[in-house]
This record gives sequence, C-alpha cells and structure tokens, in this order.
Amino acid sequence: MNQNQPKVDKTVEDEFDQDFADIFDELLDLDIEEDVYDSVKKDLKALGPVRDKGQIDYQSDKFDPNKIAIVDLQKLQKVMEEQHSVSINNEEHLSHISAYKNALVCTTEMAQKVASLSIDFPNFSHVIEDLVDRITLLSIKSKHLSVQSINLDGPPGVGKTTFVRALAATLGVDFFDLTISAMMSKFELCGGNPHWKNATCGRLAEYMLEKTNNFQPIILLDDLCSVYTGTESEHTLLPVLLNILEPHQAKHFKDQFYDLEIDLSGVIFISTTNQFSRLPENIQSRLSNYEIGLPEGEQFSRVVQNIYQGLVVENDLSDIFSKQLNEAVIGKLQNTNLRHIKRLLTQTINQAYKRSAAVSLEPTQIAVSLADLNLLEKSNQSGLPECQRVLH
Repeated sequence: MNQNQPKVDKTVEDEFDQDFADIFDELLDLDIEEDVYDSVKKDLKALGPVRDKGQIDYQSDKFDPNKIAIVDLQKLQKVMEEQHSVSINNEEHLSHISAYKNALVCTTEMAQKVASLSIDFPNFSHVIEDLVDRITLLSIKSKHLSVQSINLDGPPGVGKTTFVRALAATLGVDFFDLTISAMMSKFELCGGNPHWKNATCGRLAEYMLEKTNNFQPIILLDDLCSVYTGTESEHTLLPVLLNILEPHQAKHFKDQFYDLEIDLSGVIFISTTNQFSRLPENIQSRLSNYEIGLPEGEQFSRVVQNIYQGLVVENDLSDIFSKQLNEAVIGKLQNTNLRHIKRLLTQTINQAYKRSAAVSLEPTQIAVSLADLNLLEKSNQSGLPECQRVLH
C-alpha cells in the first residue's frame, strides 16, 4: 500500500447488512487501497442476503458465485503453519493446498452432453435419464450441480467404472477411484492422528485440498458391498461412509490429520456393487440404486461396435481397419462381459493385421473376421487362457 495513501475509514455503517459481517471483518484486516475497498464494499451491498465469504476473490475484488470455500481459511492457515513447523516432509504437499473450489453450474448444454452418453452406454439409459432430468431442473435457475449419491449394482464387466469415468469427462470434473475392498482402515479415508508416526491425511482430504479445483468432483466408491459392517472394530469404514453419503453431514466432514472440517457436500459420490442387498440398510437409504445388466440385442451390438471403434481410433488405425466390426464377430461375443470383450478385440485386431500382412505389404481397410476370433480361441500360444474360457 502506498505510504501516502490515506487509511480507510473502518467504521461499519449501521445499515450495512449484518449477513456480511464476517466478510466485512476480513476486508478490514486487509492492507488494501481505498478505491478497491469501496468497490468491494459496494459489490457486497448489492448482493443480497447470505453469501459465502469464499466467493470473494480479494486480489481482484471480483465476486464469483461459483467459487466456494470448502474449509475455514483461517484454520487452514493455522494448520499449514503448524505442519510446516513440525514436519519438513509435509511442506511440498501443503504448498498445493487450496481452500477454494470451482462449482459446476447446470446448463441445458450440460444436460445435452450427458444425454449423449446413452449412445455409448445404452444399458445405463435409466441412470442417464435421471441425471439429465436433474440437470435440466437445476439449469432453470442456473444452480450448482447437486446429485444424491448413486449406486450402480450389477455383475462385473457390465461397464460400471467405464461409465463413471465417461460421466466425469463429460461433466469436465476430476475423477477419483477408491476401491473399498482394498481399504484396511477408516484412517485411509479420514486421516490419522498427526501425533502418530507416519500419519497422513485421509484420501478424501488429499483429493479435495490438493488434487482438484472442482467443488463437485466424482469419487467412485468401488466394490462398496465389500465394506466391513462389524461394530467391534474401531477401524471399520462404516461410520465414515455414513457421514460422507449424507449431504448435511458431508458438509462438516472432519479429517483427523488436519483436524479440519472439510465441505464434501458438493462431491458426487458414485458407488458400485455386485449385490446391493448386502449393504446395511442405513447405507442403502443414502443411495439411489440402479440395476445395471449386460446390454442385449441391438444395445449389445452398439456397445461392441463402440469398443471396437474406440480401439481403432485410440491406436491410430483408422486408415488400416474397417469402420464397422463384422456382425458375426459380435454374435460370437454375445454374453461375454464387456471387460473381456475389450481385451479380446485388442488381440483379434492384432491377429487380423498379422493375417493381412502375410498377403499384403500395405494392408488397407482390414476387416476383423470370425476366423480371426476363432483362431485366437484355438491358439494355445495366445497367452490368453482367460479370454479363451469366456468364449465358451
């Protein structure tokens, strides 16, 4: 601040809306020039009641309704200072901590993009329709995206994880994958006591404070039905899951390592199960459950074509392989789970190329044939016994 700049009059006007008291107090403590101070004060008065102080970017004095503070800024600063003083090892990751996240606003364009997912994921059409309805409703008043926690229940290999990844990409938010069956303790989610040796923050705090700028990232709780539901162990994940799957409680999620409340109310939690009925009732009640099966008939054909075309494009083979997969090949793959289908098609494409290369030095528009798939099935040297089994 310019030394000759007159100090700002820090008297709070009587008519100033009390709802802005916290924001105003923070402004008073900032070393800012009078014109900036007056501009921010004027903007605040025009906003109406109750706004989150995290929405004010003090450096640019611009109000951003789509920027939300997920932790108390002063408490975060205090924790950062304490952590710096006791552990040099934490300095690097603490420097990347961010209190403010960008919130996703619902639009009709977003609804249209999500609706287009039904082309690649026809067996998820009921999930997609509900999401589109929700986004469309919220777009009327340009509200932030909020979705009740979702569970996708179905056998392995129907595309559950692939769909969730595609949804995150379509929405333009970060995707994080938590495999519940691999977790040994609740501390992996909510952090350990900072006084314990080798204690760290939980995965949820790590994702939200360090690895995303989104207020509504998608966090996948994979294989949720494997969660241990016993009450005799203090390490069980169940209390933490009950907390984060309830929006009002998720808003005050506490990471033990940082000893901070973190607002997870915007996170889109999507879980997957093979047997939804195995979940405790108090978990079931927090989830919108959708049964997901293998696509059938025309849907199956479309999905397999999409997998094939994706492999061709992904590997830059569009100038060599035909655009469409032979229907006889698709028929042979019927009732094979999608996870194995992608692996099989990768190997069959290789087989088709070898066959073509044996008769032509410059193969063009190779068509993957049933003979290629059958040869792969019969070959004892393919190295894919699992793929051979699923064809029978």
